This record gives sequence, structure tokens and C-alpha cells, in this order.
Amino acid sequence: MSGPLVQREGEPVDRSIEGVRERLAAAYDRHIRGRPVEASSFATIAYFVTLVVVRAFTTATSGETQGGDVVVGGVHVHHLVFGIVAILVAGVLALDEVFRLPRAILFGIGAALVLDEFALLVFLKDVYWLPEGLLSGFALAVGLLALAVNAWRGRPFIGDLVAHIRGRP
Repeated sequence: MSGPLVQREGEPVDRSIEGVRERLAAAYDRHIRGRPVEASSFATIAYFVTLVVVRAFTTATSGETQGGDVVVGGVHVHHLVFGIVAILVAGVLALDEVFRLPRAILFGIGAALVLDEFALLVFLKDVYWLPEGLLSGFALAVGLLALAVNAWRGRPFIGDLVAHIRGRP
């Protein structure tokens, strides 16, 4: 089997699912696994995925009455609350430096949930769909930029992926 570490110049790149998985795993092991950039990458991916899911859900249910909202005792619990809890739990786990990757994922999720409703924190009222709600979009972009810059340290891994996509060993 011509895995990614024994690929010779001029040999065709194995584009089977198994070949792609092998190259991805080898590049991950070579550039990411066990390095500080690993947690940053996980946090960035969790942030982005959470942002996409939350924005899609809130947009899809925006016109509905109680459209998937969490309501406790007649009070709408904003996803900002869950984000704060996630960040606090990630922080507590960081005190003893346990669960490094799950903690990074939890932090990314929490950051996305909090920043998605950042305007609610600033204005102390629900302005999600009002012009003031654009402040949340700006906060989300700054948060994503900060995490992406931190995860950018993993660019050798991205370079290996791009090389594979282009068909180079």
C-alpha cells in the first residue's frame, strides 16, 4: 500500500477513501497531534460549526412563536446563557489542565453562543433581528478571526491537504 509517507515522486496519488484517510491521518500526526495548535484548531472548528448551526436554526425559526426556544417558567432562555455556562465549564477544567481537546471544543462552542448574542449583552434587551443586532455579527467575526489566526499555526497541515487535493505527493 502506498501510504502518504512512502509516496514517490511521479506515482499517482491514491484518491480512494482509504488513501485520503491515510494521508489525512499522517498529515494530522505530523503537524497537529499533541502540539498546542491542536486545541486551537478544535476550538476554531467547534466555533465555526456552532455558529453555522445556531444561525441557521435561529433564522429558520425566527418567525415562529416558541419556535424551538428554551423556555423555563415562561422565560425565554437565550443561547447566550448556555454559552456562558460552556465557557465557565471549560475554564474550570483548565484550572487542572484536564480534558484538553474536549475543553477546547467546549470553549469554541461557548464563545460562538455568547458572541452570537453579544448585542443582547450590550443593550440588555433582545435586539437579535434589529439593526443593533449587527453588533453580534461584528463580535462573531472578531471572535472567528482571533481563533483562525491562532489556528493558522496549523498551516503545514493545510498545505499537506492542499497538496493532496492537487494530486501532489
